[in-house]
Amino acid sequence: MESVPNVAAGFEDVSTVWMLTQGRGGKAKLYVAVTYSPENVDSRGHFRPITRRSLETASFLAATDDDNSIFSGFPISVVHLKYAAAFDLGGFTYFVVSQKEDFDSLVSKISRVCQGGPNLDAYTEITLQCSGSDGSVYSLVQAAHFGPAGPDLAASLGLHADEQVLYAVFAKNQGAPGTSDVPLDHSALCVYRMTDILAAFREAVRGWSLVTEDSPLLAYATMHTALSTRQQWQQ
Repeated sequence: MESVPNVAAGFEDVSTVWMLTQGRGGKAKLYVAVTYSPENVDSRGHFRPITRRSLETASFLAATDDDNSIFSGFPISVVHLKYAAAFDLGGFTYFVVSQKEDFDSLVSKISRVCQGGPNLDAYTEITLQCSGSDGSVYSLVQAAHFGPAGPDLAASLGLHADEQVLYAVFAKNQGAPGTSDVPLDHSALCVYRMTDILAAFREAVRGWSLVTEDSPLLAYATMHTALSTRQQWQQ
């Protein structure tokens, strides 16, 4: 069984988010997403940013096999993942994260895994974009919350009060947009309708289905569908 200390990244410059919900067969599972740190590398040298962990007594908090893990697609030396939030909806667990898109740029994304599958291979992700009214780009997601719009926000955006939305706070970064993970004291709150997010994931899955089964990157095939918000609040 895997040692429990690998569950979380408990240091100032790294992050851990989690969601207690159901897994395959309706059994309770703890979904955990962590930022890379040397302490989160297992005995085989693998970094597993997302794991589905058991709550049964005999294997408490263990990700008992590779089917309960997502492995990083990048070499450890260039891994950048900073998770901001986790939530569940409709049989999926969602994670909001800023990460490296390639070796040079950083983007904010929302990813999800299927709770009922035998493994976590049904992993998809989409890109989140947040821009100010003046066109300023806020690249780094800092925090997020999933919940109903409520009567006041719904009235201003033309939504139903009980419509589910994702609230996300983004910061500008040092240097050119998307080139640094250092946030500045300039932030914006962007709001996304969950119906738009779900539609973007459906499009991502459709693009994923075009990848051949022979591809070694099948589990990470992603259509980067950018979502823009209907309202921004800037500070």
